[in-house]
Amino acid sequence: MIESTEREITSAITDLCQQRPNSKAKHSTRDATEKALRAFLAHCANLTHDRAKTHFGHKLDRLVQEVERQRPQSPMMDVANKLDVFAPYDSRYSSTSYTRPQLWRAYQLCQFTAAEMVRSITGRNQRSTVQSLPVFSDAWRLG
Repeated sequence: MIESTEREITSAITDLCQQRPNSKAKHSTRDATEKALRAFLAHCANLTHDRAKTHFGHKLDRLVQEVERQRPQSPMMDVANKLDVFAPYDSRYSSTSYTRPQLWRAYQLCQFTAAEMVRSITGRNQRSTVQSLPVFSDAWRLG
C-alpha cells in the first residue's frame, strides 16, 4: 500500500508541474490519500489490504471514521474536516477542471496524510526538528 501511495503522489506531482496543471491531479491526490489511510489502518488495526479495500471501498469519510476509532488522538485526524478538497470518486471520468489553488490544496492534504502515515508506521517523527529550522520561523518569512 505504501508503494501504491507513492506512485499516486508521483502521478499527482507530474500533473501539477505541467505548465497548465492537469486536473487529474485532483484524482491522484484523492487516491493517494485513500491508500495512505488504508496503510495506516492496516498498520494500527491489522487489516489486510484486501479487507481494507472491501470494507471501506473508496469512501474517505469511512476511512477517517475508522482512524478516529482506532487512534482518536492521531494527527491523522487533521484531515477529517478537510475531505471536501478532494473530487468525489465517481467524478474521475468527468471532464471537470479545477483551479491551481484547488489542486494544490488537495496535494497539500494528500502529502500530509502520506507523511503522517509513514511517521506512524516507522516511529520516525522529525517534524519538530524540521520545524525548528530558521526557514519555518516568522522572522525568516518577514525578513
